[in-house]
Amino acid sequence: MRPYRNLSDHSSVLAFEIGSDSIKVMFSDGISTYSYDSTGQGNIEKMKTLALNGKGLNTFIDELAHGLENSNRLEIITRKN
Repeated sequence: MRPYRNLSDHSSVLAFEIGSDSIKVMFSDGISTYSYDSTGQGNIEKMKTLALNGKGLNTFIDELAHGLENSNRLEIITRKN
């Protein structure tokens, strides 16, 4: 995994790994994998950009999870404590 630069200095994202149709994100409390199928291609591509830029990924994921929570479209494949 590649370390997340955390330019805002208040993210719980520690590292990430970009796949062709997914992104794996290591948080301070576990690892989550998001894919085109679970989260949507546009969202994954935005997450990849934010991860590479080192800013905004945690906020985007929080807002995405909140927005999709009721529609059941966000599927977190793996989350380990």
